[in-house]
Amino acid sequence: AARAAELKKAALEVAKKLEKLEITVSAPTIDGSKLYGAISETDILAAIEANRGIKIERSQLELDGALKTVGEYEPKIDLGHGVSVKFKISILDEGAAG
Repeated sequence: AARAAELKKAALEVAKKLEKLEITVSAPTIDGSKLYGAISETDILAAIEANRGIKIERSQLELDGALKTVGEYEPKIDLGHGVSVKFKISILDEGAAG
């Protein structure tokens, strides 16, 4: 029980570091909304690590497939022990940014 409490405490600390996380990704599009390709789990995990310095495992990221259109998404990170965090990803048209 002490070990489980310790793990939950660690998960809560990571959750606190991920709180209010917002990631913005610019990607090329075909028509201003449909991405030329997609933003994958790997891209998102790399962005989280670059943004907050926290390495999240692919299995912890709850994402409904690759992101293929411009817009805002709210995927979830399951840190285990009943702790999860939602965060925001904004995907912008790379061409419109200039």
